[in-house]
Amino acid sequence: MKLSAVFMHFKRNGVIFTLEFQGGLNPCGNFFWCCDRLVYLSALPEMNQPLPPQAPIQNSKAIASLVLGAVALFVPVPFVLGIAAIILGNSARREIRANPQEQGDGLAIAGIILGWVDVAFSLVLILVLILFFGVRAV
Repeated sequence: MKLSAVFMHFKRNGVIFTLEFQGGLNPCGNFFWCCDRLVYLSALPEMNQPLPPQAPIQNSKAIASLVLGAVALFVPVPFVLGIAAIILGNSARREIRANPQEQGDGLAIAGIILGWVDVAFSLVLILVLILFFGVRAV
């Protein structure tokens, strides 16, 4: 089988090298022609090692939902940030269900719960303000 070019990647001392082999591949698949020499495939260092596992991808909307829900507990009127935390948390959960490689469902749920706590706290605060400082009968 003749190939026009074969690219091979290997790592030595933390540096990734890329080799380009011009020429063919023999039928057993272990030798390459490179620079008028026959190179044995397993002679390259760490060539047959599996790739290291990739770090899991955290959904950024889930993180933002949790942060907004937590920050809203410390602002005077947490209603707006609570609504934003709820919207971002639900959007993040939808994205996480659609893409199984993403993680952060727990963060999104925590952001949604904190958002609803913020909204409830805002409504209680508004109700207390109306009751104590509301319109008085003449």
